[in-house]
Amino acid sequence: MKLKVTVNGIAYDIDVEVEEQEAPSLGAIVIGGSGAIHTPTTASVQAASANAVVAPLAGTVARILVEKGTPVQAGEGLIELD
Repeated sequence: MKLKVTVNGIAYDIDVEVEEQEAPSLGAIVIGGSGAIHTPTTASVQAASANAVVAPLAGTVARILVEKGTPVQAGEGLIELD
């Protein structure tokens, strides 16, 4: 691509090469088989109350398995109780 630019009152004709970049795409490639395609999503969750945690059994938190802000899946373990 040819451009004409002026710098400090002096005109220059320049050639510019524009690199083609592949546009990012989202999707899935499925070869054979059947079944549902899962696309990860994010969502916000509102707490029922500020500090209430109700458990069917008493226990002490022995280990926290995820860090704050880490995405989790339904059914994934979050803490380990003793």
